[in-house]
Amino acid sequence: MGFFDSILALILFIFTFTLFILGLVLIVVGGYGCYEFYQYNSDVVDTGDIAGASIFVIILGIIIFMVGCSGCLGALRKSSFLLHLYAGLLTLVIIAEIVVAIVAFSMSGDLTSLINTSLNQTLDEYSTDVAIQVGWDQVQKNFKCCGVKDNYRDWTTFLKGLIPESCCKSYDTCAKETTLILCNPDKNFKGTSKCFKASQLTVNQIKNLVFSKDCYSTVSDSIKSAGHLVAAIALIFGLVEIVGVLVALMLARDQSYVV
Repeated sequence: MGFFDSILALILFIFTFTLFILGLVLIVVGGYGCYEFYQYNSDVVDTGDIAGASIFVIILGIIIFMVGCSGCLGALRKSSFLLHLYAGLLTLVIIAEIVVAIVAFSMSGDLTSLINTSLNQTLDEYSTDVAIQVGWDQVQKNFKCCGVKDNYRDWTTFLKGLIPESCCKSYDTCAKETTLILCNPDKNFKGTSKCFKASQLTVNQIKNLVFSKDCYSTVSDSIKSAGHLVAAIALIFGLVEIVGVLVALMLARDQSYVV
């Protein structure tokens, strides 16, 4: 085994060990993604498709972890078979990452359209459906937004002059500057969300009190950013992994490597 092959073997070992660590990182990131998206999932914003993508990331992480193992073993044991197996599996991973990049780019547009439809359809059900009320409050508080596209005015249209407290930047400030009442005072309705009358304040006072961003653009931008980031990372790793495939195949041809 020549000096050049020794350098290649060292490069391959470092590369595969990095791949091994990457697999573990993807598993953790995918698990965290599932946890976060299921937290946001509700009757208002369905994040099931995004959570599904996170599960795919976990599976990809497991595969990359196993590929890294085979590459490390192949480099340490000087096994031609394991190196060929590593190169083949890594090629499949590269193809999968290209698919992930394409899906991430295309899915973000479809999801934003779905979110727009979902948000608009549930506005007028806020005061009549407990699950939707809870979902909307969760979305507005987590994403620090208010309404669909026309901010608080969306609510005053559908809630007859009322604005949900979840639109407020601060509950304490909202409670201090307005009179909070149940959004639906009907005793038979189990929802506990509170609202305030827009007529209590001037337009400027309302703007200072509630979140300035609308929920459609805020949620959409968040999903697009995540999708583009996933796509960029997948493409970058794919390009780097091509080098790993070439190095593995070059070493596998070395006569000092056993089958």
